[in-house]
Amino acid sequence: MTKPIFIDHVALIAHDYDLFILDQWGVLHDGERAHDGAIDAMIEIKSAGKTIILVSNSSKRVPISIKRLLRLGFSSDLYDHIITSGELAWQAMKTKSDPLYETLGPKCFVINKFGDSVFLEGQSLETVDIVEQADFLLVADLPEEPIESLEPTLKVAAKLGLPMLLLNPDFASINPLGELHPTPGILGRAYEGFGGTVKIHGKPNPTVYETCFKLAPRAQKAIAIGDSLHHDIAGANGAGIDSIFITSGVHVFELGTEPGKAPTQEKINTLCTELGQSPTFWSPRFTW
Repeated sequence: MTKPIFIDHVALIAHDYDLFILDQWGVLHDGERAHDGAIDAMIEIKSAGKTIILVSNSSKRVPISIKRLLRLGFSSDLYDHIITSGELAWQAMKTKSDPLYETLGPKCFVINKFGDSVFLEGQSLETVDIVEQADFLLVADLPEEPIESLEPTLKVAAKLGLPMLLLNPDFASINPLGELHPTPGILGRAYEGFGGTVKIHGKPNPTVYETCFKLAPRAQKAIAIGDSLHHDIAGANGAGIDSIFITSGVHVFELGTEPGKAPTQEKINTLCTELGQSPTFWSPRFTW
């Protein structure tokens, strides 16, 4: 396995690429504020005439993502396109472009935070409160109650053979305090452990990168930048493109360091080997 190369800023390699596929949470911001240097890096990349596509495993649709970015200081002129896992799933279900949705019934058992039903808007779906009445599970977010309380429901659904549509496949996110919090991907992993089938549209699904290439048809060489080896780097490897692993994100504690500080090359090599992923480069932060 090739060892990733350390770079302390993206300007060192930017001239080699004309398409930058950027993760949001963990690379550009922490959900509350932009990371130092991220906006400046985007300005420099765009000033050089290159294309930026923001790709997020968020369960939200694109308009909601745009609003959050504006609130955090990321104006629309800093990027060319946005792709979210939730948007890809919504479009695939609406147009039935994926074979799964051609035969899938309309009754869904929704797992989400209380009161958030944005994904259902514009879809011909019927929500049910009893899993035995459902045609599939729809996981948009983690609920307020303890995750363990969902195990009986997941086991019943898996036994019934219900597919799970997982809008956000990420396993964790890191908050402004530098703390890791679980995200919906852990339910998908648990469901697979119970024998269930999970459908995702976000990273590392190849559809994400195929969509990026369609949106930037003139791009000759792309690079993906993200903080998750499971999703960003695995997706880039699957798509056959280069990548930068940002170490201040979801793997920061596995690397024995803290946000903004560089781990050792040995720690990087060990973790990448353990997870079977090969980023081209690594850097503590996305800066110019």
